[in-house]
Amino acid sequence: MPVMESLSIALSTIGAASQFAKGIMDTKVDAAVAEKVMELRNLVADAQTQLLAAQSEQSGVLAKLEALEKENARLKAWGVEKERYALVSLAEGTHVHRLKVSAQNGEPIHDLCPKCYADSEKGMLTYAGLKDGHKHFVCSRCKQSYLGQYVAACADIDYQPRGRMRGF
Repeated sequence: MPVMESLSIALSTIGAASQFAKGIMDTKVDAAVAEKVMELRNLVADAQTQLLAAQSEQSGVLAKLEALEKENARLKAWGVEKERYALVSLAEGTHVHRLKVSAQNGEPIHDLCPKCYADSEKGMLTYAGLKDGHKHFVCSRCKQSYLGQYVAACADIDYQPRGRMRGF
């Protein structure tokens, strides 16, 4: 029998006992019985409070368990996904994770942000033009900027892509 169902039955039984004790109290048999009935009602009330607290605690534990199971599944999926990437150098001192040719599965080759990759997230780098003569890339997730290889022929131009021109 599930624990939640057991707790519900226990609460129902305690409620019935409380009503029974109230019925005895209403008969006003004598002072000694009335005193014992009050003690019984207090014990029942305490038991109800403890059961409600236990039920609440169990609900919290179940919610935490569910969250941990989801996180575990996400990390397992990421473990499989990250094996599809290899660490490569964009330029001296700039390393990113690039999709392996053998793991393409119809996807184009792309690079992932090393910061997002370390956080078990998938932030793709997009080309943002030239910056100080270097190819410039920006993470689509965290917006971190990365400089790629130096393009000597364009070192004095700071090109920023503007979108598609009409007629082309």
